[in-house]
Amino acid sequence: MNKYISRILLLSASVIQPLFGQDGFIDKTGKVVIEARYSDALSFSEGLAPVRVGAKCGYIDRDGKEKIPLQFDNARQFREGRAAVRQGEKWGFIDKEGKWVVEPIYVQVSNFSEGLAAVAIPLVLQRDHQSAETKPKELRSGVRLYLSTRDAGNATGGWGYINTNGKIVISHQFFSVRDFSDGRALVRRRGGREIILSIAEVAPAKISELADYFWEHFEISDDIAWEAAGYIDKTGTMVLPPKYSFAMPFREGLAYVNELFPFSKQKAGLKGYIDTTGKAVLQLHRESLLPGGAYMTAIFESLPTQNQIMGSFHKESVNKWGVAEPFASEPNPMEYQEGLALVDSTAGGFIHTPKWNYVDTSGKVASENVGQFSSRFREGFAAVRKGGPFGGKTGYLGRTGKLVIPYQYKGGGDFSEGLAPVLIDKTWGYIDPTGKVAIEPRFKGAYSFREGLAKVTLAK
Repeated sequence: MNKYISRILLLSASVIQPLFGQDGFIDKTGKVVIEARYSDALSFSEGLAPVRVGAKCGYIDRDGKEKIPLQFDNARQFREGRAAVRQGEKWGFIDKEGKWVVEPIYVQVSNFSEGLAAVAIPLVLQRDHQSAETKPKELRSGVRLYLSTRDAGNATGGWGYINTNGKIVISHQFFSVRDFSDGRALVRRRGGREIILSIAEVAPAKISELADYFWEHFEISDDIAWEAAGYIDKTGTMVLPPKYSFAMPFREGLAYVNELFPFSKQKAGLKGYIDTTGKAVLQLHRESLLPGGAYMTAIFESLPTQNQIMGSFHKESVNKWGVAEPFASEPNPMEYQEGLALVDSTAGGFIHTPKWNYVDTSGKVASENVGQFSSRFREGFAAVRKGGPFGGKTGYLGRTGKLVIPYQYKGGGDFSEGLAPVLIDKTWGYIDPTGKVAIEPRFKGAYSFREGLAKVTLAK
């Protein structure tokens, strides 16, 4: 399972969706103020919460009254006065009266951020030719593999950006995008040359040997375009050129990037954090292509069949219209939050045992070793897990980097508005910053407080 997804499932109670329950809302005393009658719901944002009953979605206000009728096939939270909703297979945006401000014409959209939202139309690649496959190479481990390249052609369509009135301000041209933050948006284009890698028979015990083989024997020529990531400003100008194999959005003025590419003997290149001008402000160890050196392992575990196209170093979920699905807007723990970010501080290569710590903006280690299943800092605390994803325990670090609430919970979410959801035995409740139980555990699911209310799931 992807490491970041694992963190979400285990630590961020704001996104857990328990089975066989109904959603409602409680106040900070634990009183159910909106009856648990919804098959799904999201937290309040800008005074409204999206809810689902059966197959249709609408919006309720803080009194539980239906503000916008149940009429949509999907609905997201309001951001900057607009909410993304889906009718059939197409997305658009509504205002708080439920009126369309952007008609449902897009195959996918993101939320508004800093006045702009990403919107997608189908992306089409016009390929001229495909190169012949190389002869199969057989390793001493018995693994047979095929490696070839092909012309990816020119792409039309994809992601662009609109303003809150629905006007296109940045044309459709990207394969994948992220929301604007700190005046920058992370984007990738399609085109250039793609790598096609096919594998038959790979034993998990041989992954390390296979990774070492690639590192020693393959070097990708300069004409190979790995859909490198870059950053645009709000005019659509590429202010930081596309040269990163892996990158994250800017948070608090800094963004994690990696200039090293797979299957290359390239040794020099930044793996660390840059500011919004592209200046390197924190260099991490160069040997590991992804946090925890997980790249090779992840790649070969994700190739159960032949003819898997490796068109992008950063593997993303691609929908049937050829564009990458939008990412969750919640920050990754590796993105700076409250001045701290979670990084692997070891100097290992592809295969090594990672050591996860929080570092400040100068790169100084600001915590004890916490393991990979750790969350971002919120309100001075970070949920950390000891013992792995299954059978482990969750506790909380304070700003000093020391454990202030012991490892004792089966699960736990971020602190928000002074409370954090925790799993005690088989039910969820809430604790305060001292670790004292503030709301007794009795819920099948518990989520972060937003605007004074928290979504909870109760048994049907």
